Amino acid sequence: MSEIEMTTINANGTANVDSVPGAVSTGYQSQNTIAEAVRNGIDTIAVSFVSFNELTDTGIALIEIGGSIDESGVLFTVKDEIEVEIVYGWNYFRLKSEVDITLRSVEIITPEQFALASWEPSKNGWYHEGKRVLSSAVFVDELETFSIQKLSSNAQMLGNQIKIQNIADKRMLLSYNDIDFLNVMSGSAEREITGVYVDFAEYYKGMEQLQGTYLYYGYVPSGGLNKQVRKKHVLTGVETLVWLSGDTTLVTGVACDITSNQFAVSVISAPGVPVPIAPSILVFNNENFTTQINSFTIPDTSVSGIAIHKENLYSISPISLKLRRHSGISSAISKVYDIGYEYDDITFVGDYMLLSRTYAISLHTSVCDVYTEIEGELFYIRTLNLSSEHTKIAYTDLGYLFTVG
Repeated sequence: MSEIEMTTINANGTANVDSVPGAVSTGYQSQNTIAEAVRNGIDTIAVSFVSFNELTDTGIALIEIGGSIDESGVLFTVKDEIEVEIVYGWNYFRLKSEVDITLRSVEIITPEQFALASWEPSKNGWYHEGKRVLSSAVFVDELETFSIQKLSSNAQMLGNQIKIQNIADKRMLLSYNDIDFLNVMSGSAEREITGVYVDFAEYYKGMEQLQGTYLYYGYVPSGGLNKQVRKKHVLTGVETLVWLSGDTTLVTGVACDITSNQFAVSVISAPGVPVPIAPSILVFNNENFTTQINSFTIPDTSVSGIAIHKENLYSISPISLKLRRHSGISSAISKVYDIGYEYDDITFVGDYMLLSRTYAISLHTSVCDVYTEIEGELFYIRTLNLSSEHTKIAYTDLGYLFTVG
C-alpha cells in the first residue's frame, strides 16, 4: 500500500471529493476549509536526512508521517514514513502516481531534471512533467555533510551546476551550467594567490539572479609589492581593494566570522624585509575592512592559513607543524595540535576540518586531509585529492570547494 493517501475522497472511496452528497461522516462539512488550504498550494511535508553508505554511494532520506501536500488542487497526506534513496549532490522529490488515483508515492529527480521544472503560480508550487515537486531538497557531499533547503518561487537551486574549475596560470574560473562566464582571478604566473575566503549568499536558477556573492583573497601582484586583500563579485566582476598591507608584510590567509561580522587576515614578513615582523592576525569590523579593531601575534615563526569555526579562530604554523585553536578571535590559545605535514590552509565543512597540503611537487598534486575535532582530540577521517598545486582553499555552505594555486 502506498504511504501517501488522498486526504478527502468521495462517498464511494474512488476519487477526490465531488458534488454528490454523502453521509455526514464523510467530512463534507470541513470540505471548504480544506479546499482553501489546497488552493494555496500547501506543502507541510517534513524531509530529513538519515544516513549515507560510502560503499554504494547512496543514502536514505526520510519523508515523515503527517505532512500534507497539494497536487493540482487535490490534497494528499503522508500516512507512513517513506525512505527514499538519495545520491551525492542535490536530490529533489516528486510525487509519483499509482494505479489507484487516490494514492501517491515519492521518487527522486536529478538537478538536470529539476532544471526543466517550472513554478506554476496558479497552483503555487513547482511541477515537473505535470507532477508536484516537494518544496524540500536534500544536498549531501562526500563528507556526509548535508543541507535541507526549501524551494521558493524564484529560487530554483541547481546544486552542482555551479562549480569552480582549477586552471593554469594561478587563476580560477567560475562556471555555471558548464558555461564559463567569469575569470575570478586573472593575471600572470607571477601573481601569487595567498589566501581565500568565499561568501556565497544564494544560488538561483538564472545567472542574472545570482546575488550577494563575493570572493575575498589576498595576493602578491607582479613585482612583489603592495600585498593586498581584494573582494570580487563573481557575477558582475566588480573587484574592490578592501585592504592594502604595504611592502613589509605578506597576506597568507583570510577568514570571516559571520555571526559577529568580523574579518581576520593573517600576515607574515615579506621576503627581504630588514627587520622581520612576527606572524600576526589583524581583525576588521566588516567585509570592507574599514576599521581594524584588533591585532595580535602568533606564538610561532610563521602562519600559513586561518579559519573561523564556531566563533573560534584556527591558525596553522607550517614550520613547527602546529595547529592552534584560539579562544574566540584573540591571541589566547585554548588548544594546540601537533600535525604531521606542512599544511598551507584550513577550512571547515560543517564539523569537518580540511587541511590542504602539497602531496607531490614533482607531480604537481595537492590533497586535503580531513579531520574532526572531538573533546579536544583531532581524529583523521580521510584524504581528498585536489587538482594541480592548489593548496589555498575555501568552502561554501552549499557544497563547493574553492582551490587556488
